[in-house]
Order: sequence, then structure tokens, then C-alpha cells
Amino acid sequence: MIYILGNCALESWEIYLQTATALNKIMQGKEWWLKVSFDKANRTSLHGKRGMGLSSALIMFTQIKKM
Repeated sequence: MIYILGNCALESWEIYLQTATALNKIMQGKEWWLKVSFDKANRTSLHGKRGMGLSSALIMFTQIKKM
């Protein structure tokens, strides 16, 4: 079984790192993928946060993958 876990939207590096670190400890020995949306377009409110965008997300994804 593969678990797909993570935040709904990418809001900050700090939250993303905390989530990745905590999940890595919890999921030891299990196969899992870290998931997060960099552009969450399906928000209920037109004024809701959508995420940090692709450019910022690619930098963060690269940094997390190296860990």
C-alpha cells in the first residue's frame, strides 16, 4: 500500500518542512508520497488563498527531495 499525504495547499516553507518532517517520522517503514498543491484553484471563496505558485513550489520541492 502507498500512502499519499500532505497539506492541501502550499502556504509556506515552514509549514511544508514541518509536515514533511513529522510525516517522515510517523511513516517510517511504510511507502508514502508527500503531496501538496502549489495552485489550489478549486476554492469555495474567490478570495481564498490558492497557494504559492509553481515557481516557488519547484524550489521547495527540490529542497525537500534532497532531504
